[in-house]
Amino acid sequence: MGVDIKLSGPRSSYVSTDNDKVSAQVVEYLYLNSIKEVAFIGGPQDSIISNIRKQAFTHYMNQFGMLMKEEWIQYGNYFEDSGYQAMNRILDCSHYPKVVYAASDMMALGALKALKERKMQVPEDIMLVGCDDIEACRYSDPPLATVKQDKEKMGEISRLFVA
Repeated sequence: MGVDIKLSGPRSSYVSTDNDKVSAQVVEYLYLNSIKEVAFIGGPQDSIISNIRKQAFTHYMNQFGMLMKEEWIQYGNYFEDSGYQAMNRILDCSHYPKVVYAASDMMALGALKALKERKMQVPEDIMLVGCDDIEACRYSDPPLATVKQDKEKMGEISRLFVA
């Protein structure tokens, strides 16, 4: 039984977050609030989850006619320091986006650190959205906006598979 990792084989099964829907929710929310310049910080380029989130992000950005620049697409490794480095690369662009969507909360927390070091206010100067709703989001300053994964539901479904 895999949780958020696809397993194959005759006796294997898995439960996963709808990663396409995660990105769709972020982009749709931003579009409905007239926020159309969005950057993306993804996990490793060979990560299945990150690639699903990025593909959905680009699909929905294009569908809604929102501005997405190639230099605003950056990658990390799901850890805080990589989000910090990716955010600095985005901020080094001549024009930066209104929002940065990170494929993990840890990378978003690193991005928040980079913004603070540059004396930028979140959300006044630039907005930041993470993914996964980890506990640390509630204790950051300001509290990190994040897309919640229903971990309890995933756990319950997993339990039913192995019972």
